[in-house]
Amino acid sequence: MSSTLNIQLTKELRRFVDERASDHDVYATPSEYIRDLIRHDMAARAQAQEWEVAAMLMDARNTPTTPLADDFMDAERQRLRERSNA
Repeated sequence: MSSTLNIQLTKELRRFVDERASDHDVYATPSEYIRDLIRHDMAARAQAQEWEVAAMLMDARNTPTTPLADDFMDAERQRLRERSNA
């Protein structure tokens, strides 16, 4: 299902869009050009998010960890019990 979006452009931007949507270029209509811009922006954002997740995973992978002591969970439970009773 399609929907209509009306936008206001400066004369300079309108001339540029009209140039891109001419017989001498790839796009047949201004709408086709705008849709393609939006699709490219969506793809770029998705790729940026993928890179961000990959960077976080690499950071997590390269972060040294310290093993928990065997009694860590017991000590935490006890600490929480004491805190809730206070």
